[in-house]
Amino acid sequence: MTAALLGGVLAFGLCGPSAARAQGVGDRLSFFDGAALRGRLLSIQPEQGVVWSHPEALEPIVFKTRNVHEIRFDPLQLQATNIQATCLARLNNGDEIHGELLSLDGDTAEFQTWFAGRVEARRESVRSMTFISSGLTTVYRGPTGLDGWNRGRNVAGFWRYEDGAFATTNVSFLGRAMKLPRRARVVFDLEWNGPLSLMFALESDLVTQFSYGASGYNFAIGSGWVSLQRSESNRALAGAAMSRSFLGQARAPALAIKQKARIEIRTDAEEATLQLLIDGEPAYTWKDPNGFLPPGEGITFYSQRNGTLLKLGNLVVAEWGGEADSEGPGDGEIEKPQLLLANKDRFSGNVKSIREGKVGVATDKIELNIPLERVRQVHLKSPAMDFSRHSPDDVRAVFTDLGQVTLKLDRWSPGELSGRHEDVGLMKLNPRWVRALQFNLQKGRPVAGAADSEVDPFWPVEETRKEAEP
Repeated sequence: MTAALLGGVLAFGLCGPSAARAQGVGDRLSFFDGAALRGRLLSIQPEQGVVWSHPEALEPIVFKTRNVHEIRFDPLQLQATNIQATCLARLNNGDEIHGELLSLDGDTAEFQTWFAGRVEARRESVRSMTFISSGLTTVYRGPTGLDGWNRGRNVAGFWRYEDGAFATTNVSFLGRAMKLPRRARVVFDLEWNGPLSLMFALESDLVTQFSYGASGYNFAIGSGWVSLQRSESNRALAGAAMSRSFLGQARAPALAIKQKARIEIRTDAEEATLQLLIDGEPAYTWKDPNGFLPPGEGITFYSQRNGTLLKLGNLVVAEWGGEADSEGPGDGEIEKPQLLLANKDRFSGNVKSIREGKVGVATDKIELNIPLERVRQVHLKSPAMDFSRHSPDDVRAVFTDLGQVTLKLDRWSPGELSGRHEDVGLMKLNPRWVRALQFNLQKGRPVAGAADSEVDPFWPVEETRKEAEP
């Protein structure tokens, strides 16, 4: 692409009609310096770079990958599969594989996956495995658009759908009717670039518009804290009598210093408990002394601030099997293998094998064969995770089911993504199942908020033009 043509496209991106700015559709290419543009990914080849189609370019644009941070695809396409994901395996390079564990021995771990069939990895590459109760129902996974969601009538602004997430910069309401299981988990990624103020309601009896008179469990999520209030109305009575009780406030320091977090709420109606996890770590558990609320209509989100960008993505609403908290060593070194049982007992021992529904464990005093259904987590001896060891050629594919694998990319085309995984070998994947590609993993993440500096949805701002060179 000539410099004159590149300059012309930049000029249009900065000065084009407002209708073009408002579209905000298509794949999104973002750079480490904060530049971002819309368009469509055509191909990726290591020797050539990222080949990008832009609606105002006369020909495809080729970008070197050295400054590329991420490509997010729009629209997303959720995969249909008959593979029962009963295990989440985390590898030492940061990859996460959802599938079924077929076996583990002294050398290898074998998984049945929906995205690549049978996958065999070196045992020493496996950091931990979390076992998920089989047969659990997924109520919702997305988002893939606004269909089925209500945006209210008495609010100042609206949530919009973009890049596989909901986003807003206004006081905005979002609600959806869905029947939650009596044991439920609601998980979502939350991003913000200013003071955080979000209300999230479970078991709400009003999902079409915002009202302080609605029943439900109302979580107020702020910068450094999360509080919970129980509200119950009797709409059969004149004046819709309301009963409210404050269940308590949890300190959440991570929400005060970060601009991105993974929020998880786990509920157990029989125990009348609601548990908060932030980035996988237990933060607080509330007990409702009045017993759990009757089933409501669904869930709601309410942004309470103007001027703060909020994004909600990777939303999963599913049945929860009552598995134990995901406590563990985090990213640090695991010196001794460890098992966490369903009853929350924890002990160290050498995991010799997992096969045919049994976990073979040797301790200093005895060898055991523990039924797999009694095991919630296995942590294997592993070094501390070091993301700086990634090669500049590594590309991470993030799936629509929240799993991810890192490949030394051979090529990407609309029909195939292929590359070599350091622990598995050659892998060929369907690009339609990928919601994002991440580049230059050894650099970490961009400066907080940089990826949100996009001015025009089709081209980066002029100040970042130099780094986004073809």
